[in-house]
Amino acid sequence: MSKHLGFHVPVGRVFTTDGVQLRFVVPGVREEDIRLWVEADRLVVSGKRIPPAGAGRLSDLALHYGQFIQEERLPVAVDSTAMRVDIHHGLVDVFLPFVHRPALASVPQKPAMLARAMRRLPPPSALTRLAAAS
Repeated sequence: MSKHLGFHVPVGRVFTTDGVQLRFVVPGVREEDIRLWVEADRLVVSGKRIPPAGAGRLSDLALHYGQFIQEERLPVAVDSTAMRVDIHHGLVDVFLPFVHRPALASVPQKPAMLARAMRRLPPPSALTRLAAAS
């Protein structure tokens, strides 16, 4: 989910095994006019598209000019200190690696616990009779 102020910037999102890759499409926005930061669970991108010199008021209805701010919600914990950004040809590629948490150790099941749990289940023949009766 995204929120924006000004014009909307198209964005694509891909989850990999290592993190999340986002691509913002910002044709006509200069690299020095783009700002990115992570705020809580959101990636924020802001910038401005300056109209070309001598452009008429309605010179290009497909491109909106002015400032924009857009927030993209990050549904997982990411390491914002390791954010990588590549800006090229009107695209802003952002990679945010996941915060790696230690894997939970599996709890070994004791045979006695499994045996008690199995005794609580009805025998397979009873389940077959119940299914046939309904």
